[in-house]
Amino acid sequence: LVKMRKEGFVSMHGPSRGGVVCTRKILWPGGRLAINADAQHGEVSVRVTDAKRKAIDGFDYDECESFSDDDVNHEVRWKEKSLESLAGEVIRFEFFLKDADLYTFRASQPSE
Repeated sequence: LVKMRKEGFVSMHGPSRGGVVCTRKILWPGGRLAINADAQHGEVSVRVTDAKRKAIDGFDYDECESFSDDDVNHEVRWKEKSLESLAGEVIRFEFFLKDADLYTFRASQPSE
């Protein structure tokens, strides 16, 4: 019997000094950004950029509430902005992974 985390067959791993994974352009449908990540020994932060990879005001790394845990459904949040305001926009996500594994990310409905 093999036990594996949900959607956890493959991950992108950030080294101890940190590294960035950038998505392709995404037409953001709205809702929240949920990640499946293991950052128990490090951290994950996310920046949202426009199609040309210019940071969108309020969505840079220093405005993201960094994640340092292990969760298959963690809601990424920014201090003063909501991704809902970007519904219908073409964006990219840039995940900063410092000694962390990112398995999946997805758009989902806001938590209650």
